[in-house]
Amino acid sequence: MTEREKMMKEALEWQEHIRKLVTSTNDELYFKRSKVFDWLVRQAKRVEELEKRIENLNELTDMQHEQNIRSHKQLNQLIRTNQRYKQALEEIRGLYPLRNVGYKVSEIKKIVVQALEVTEK
Repeated sequence: MTEREKMMKEALEWQEHIRKLVTSTNDELYFKRSKVFDWLVRQAKRVEELEKRIENLNELTDMQHEQNIRSHKQLNQLIRTNQRYKQALEEIRGLYPLRNVGYKVSEIKKIVVQALEVTEK
């Protein structure tokens, strides 16, 4: 049991003790203090709930940050691949008009193979 759990258990025991005192007496001070103590216990429970929510949100934020990093790396890789393909297509376009078809086809194949090899590595 954590220290916080021990303290909450003790507070709940006190709360029960105060309730017994309130029911056994007509003293207004006990009644007021019982209400205040009840409120304090509710606030402590709420703090625990909020701290758990914050912890969960922090975990989600960390996971989202890691996913953003992975997505950013993938995007950069796709941009580089796209640039290589664009450059290859521009080189191929520069070979036109196709007068010596045999020579041009081998050049086109060479450019395409080079562009694709970088992607596979």
